[in-house]
Amino acid sequence: MGGDRIDAVDAGRANGAGIRNYWDGDRSRLEPALVFFRAFGRAVNAAGLIGLVAGLVLILAGLDDPLLIGPNAAMALMSLFYGGLVHLAVIIPFTAMIKNRIAESNNRELP
Repeated sequence: MGGDRIDAVDAGRANGAGIRNYWDGDRSRLEPALVFFRAFGRAVNAAGLIGLVAGLVLILAGLDDPLLIGPNAAMALMSLFYGGLVHLAVIIPFTAMIKNRIAESNNRELP
């Protein structure tokens, strides 16, 4: 391992700030993350709706075979469910955390 190479953990220890404080108080690091998670949230919702529409198209295309209606309906509903689940379980908590950290660093709330 190189003598000149210091990884992020060692750099945090050397500066007296832990890895947990990497994001604290630095708006230039937080704003791109907030933009990413907002865009990712829109993309996840769009992917769920695209899966719903694709499932509905498959249902309508396979109306002559009643055995295909159930699996196609399940695909349509599960894609919408997973899109909403990822949005609620990942996107909303991370955007709220980033907004709180930005507000703490600036002592004001974001819209």
